Amino acid sequence: MTDVFPDEEKDRHYLNVGRIAAIFAACEDHAAYLLFTARNGRLPENDEHLELAKYSERLRKDMRTEIDPDLANDLARFADYRNLMAHSVMRYDYVETEPDENGIRLITGIENHRTVNPRSGTPVPIPSDDEISEHRSEMNIWCRGVWIRAKELLSTQQ
Repeated sequence: MTDVFPDEEKDRHYLNVGRIAAIFAACEDHAAYLLFTARNGRLPENDEHLELAKYSERLRKDMRTEIDPDLANDLARFADYRNLMAHSVMRYDYVETEPDENGIRLITGIENHRTVNPRSGTPVPIPSDDEISEHRSEMNIWCRGVWIRAKELLSTQQ
């Protein structure tokens, strides 16, 4: 369905949700890459590590026991934030005209943006672009660090 009115706030929110989800997927991919390297003594080829990334809870549990509890805790924190963002639905109020002679009101715009978790009904704050940028940056740095750690692990195993 196409919205009748452009809504930059809604577009910005859902674009940010997608950005966080994409980076989180990369974090899980990198965690699985590290776990595969630790278990097999070699770097994965042809995406063979992706089987380990299929189940988030299992990946974090294995990371906690086999690699580093701090990395697993970071991944869990990223998952919580991704879930908070992904499970937020934007609500807003329509701006309407006064009723015409037939009692019909026209919608002229949208205001009062807010987000809510549809499962619980609790309000979810709309993060600023700066907050999203900080989370994205932290997650990107984490991914890079995990990838480097996999390379270092391999060099110490050989």
